[in-house]
Amino acid sequence: MSEPSIKGSTFQGVIDDLHAAIAAGRIGVEQCEARLEASDHVYLDPNRKILPASWYPIESYRRLVELLLDVEGHGDRAYLIRRGENAAVRLHDAGVYQQLDYVGRINESRRGGDNSLSTLQRQLRLIVTVARSIYNFGNWEVEVQDDRLLVIVSDAMALPDVSVLTIEGFMNKMGEFSDSPKPVRWTSQRPSRDRVEFRMTAPHAN
Repeated sequence: MSEPSIKGSTFQGVIDDLHAAIAAGRIGVEQCEARLEASDHVYLDPNRKILPASWYPIESYRRLVELLLDVEGHGDRAYLIRRGENAAVRLHDAGVYQQLDYVGRINESRRGGDNSLSTLQRQLRLIVTVARSIYNFGNWEVEVQDDRLLVIVSDAMALPDVSVLTIEGFMNKMGEFSDSPKPVRWTSQRPSRDRVEFRMTAPHAN
């Protein structure tokens, strides 16, 4: 099995934020080196190029985000939610993933009268293919549970807790790309280390 990794298109945002914190004097390079593993030090080089289509170790991503969480977010989980929101905007605006063109359709279908839960499930399956493109591990599925949709990530042992919250922020921000007055909202939970769930916060109403 290959090393659990994250796509460079997402990893780039972490590198940019870390370099910005260093340039602004909020943290020093020596402090970063002390917090990170030796294998991570290469990312402290501002001339290091991150390739959008290449893969980078998820454990390096985790350590870098945890460092930023302490330095920039002061340990507040809301910082991770904001990271996910910012990533959604950046990837949507950059047009990196064609699947994001479908983001607003969950809400658009509700306005257009096609309001069935099965239709929303089908559209959401298109969107979660973005996650399959970003992470080289984990199985992503969309299920209907009672009157709500549930995104389930199994084989998720390698998915860091910091990623769970950024994904929650990412999914909620995607819902805002349409002009629906009531975009679908999500909350995350981790019932076991190997399973993560993203659940609609309100029942679906036809």
